[in-house]
Amino acid sequence: MEIPDVTAYCLEEAGKILTDKGIKFCLKETVPPFISRFMQEKEQLGTAKCRVLKQTRLADGMLELTIAKEVT
Repeated sequence: MEIPDVTAYCLEEAGKILTDKGIKFCLKETVPPFISRFMQEKEQLGTAKCRVLKQTRLADGMLELTIAKEVT
């Protein structure tokens, strides 16, 4: 099965594309320290949208999406 490249997509859109193709995936979130402090100061941590930074196929066939919150 060919897995679509969803790198740089919004998480919502990437999730829909993968789900529609029947591809199971899990999420791994990353937050650089300086971004984390900035978002906490602005109280945006819970409201930010996420983007897919990287996708990795795991040994069990699952797709792992590394995501990060957008800073606006």
